[in-house]
Amino acid sequence: MRLIVLKAAVLLMRAAYFFMKLLPSQKKVVFLSRQSNSPSLDFSLLAKSIDSLSPDVQIVFVCRMIEAGAVGKLSYLGTVLRSMYHLATASACVTDTYSIPVSLLRHKRGLFVLQLWHALGAVKKFGYQTLNKQSGSSSAVASAMSMHKNYDCIASTGERTSRIYAQAFNTEEDKILPLGMPRIDYILSKDEQKLSYIRGLDPRLTSKRNILYVPTFRRNSSGEIADIKRHFDFENYNLIIKPHVLDTATAYEELEDAIIIADESVLLYDLYKLCDIIITDYSSAAFEAALLLKPVYFYVYDIDMYTDDPGLNVNLLEEMPHCTSRRFEDIMDGIRSGNYSSEWIASFRDSFFDVDLSQSCSDNIAKLILQKI
Repeated sequence: MRLIVLKAAVLLMRAAYFFMKLLPSQKKVVFLSRQSNSPSLDFSLLAKSIDSLSPDVQIVFVCRMIEAGAVGKLSYLGTVLRSMYHLATASACVTDTYSIPVSLLRHKRGLFVLQLWHALGAVKKFGYQTLNKQSGSSSAVASAMSMHKNYDCIASTGERTSRIYAQAFNTEEDKILPLGMPRIDYILSKDEQKLSYIRGLDPRLTSKRNILYVPTFRRNSSGEIADIKRHFDFENYNLIIKPHVLDTATAYEELEDAIIIADESVLLYDLYKLCDIIITDYSSAAFEAALLLKPVYFYVYDIDMYTDDPGLNVNLLEEMPHCTSRRFEDIMDGIRSGNYSSEWIASFRDSFFDVDLSQSCSDNIAKLILQKI
């Protein structure tokens, strides 16, 4: 029944879009996202570069998350229709997730579609890599929804990531280009004024070495907080937590000694620069922190579960054995020892980044888009 409803909805969308495409095309780039209700840093930086290089290009953002429940899904229809209108009249589209109208509809010849995936890499499997798994979509739904179709180009950071994306997006590798991501420019930039502002949020930030904990988002807590509380050395280190956009600070209330950065003006990318050490797991934070060659530890207490579903593109226990453990006690002991080798994280970075980090990723992507329109 669900598939019948989906197919009927697709037919209605395509019929409406047929008439929208009769409208004249404009020199316009539309940015589409279901990841947040406002433009991401990648979107903002890329839009700024496009505007700088070609001020006559119209830029439109359609960013809205789908709210839970039937009412939330129904209310999203207005966003879909707005997206369809701009796709029908745009010269280029940039999306950072699976976009329903991008993949489902038959677009005008000449519309350039760029997938600027919302993560800098993929330790965890996703998309077509997880079909028919609990964490992924069914093959039938993926087919009915034309999942990840109609991309002319997919941005990646290098050959290894491109191979992963070819599987995840079920596409040819020649569509995947090592363009980098706009956020790389931001991560590698220096802003002492912003760092001074962050330090002023809590006096403890200047009293000890700072450790940033960046776990991947989990819908169900698995008890790692208690393990961290038991073994973290609060006497000699600060524990900094920036809650995931889908999480809340209350999820960490057991860690009463931790410094929770809930200020929305403080980006996770700023905290990489502030902190001395990063602890993560399967999050793309590992790739972002690696750009700065900061020591990164991987706390993978549930790696057996993740290896099974959704599956892993990177076996951290094999690739980063010196700084990966199922036990937080081992992570803390490693940090105290001070024996972290910069070669570990440099090797990790170099295996995923072929892009020239001395150039502006934002400008290079903007130039590609402008060439296509």
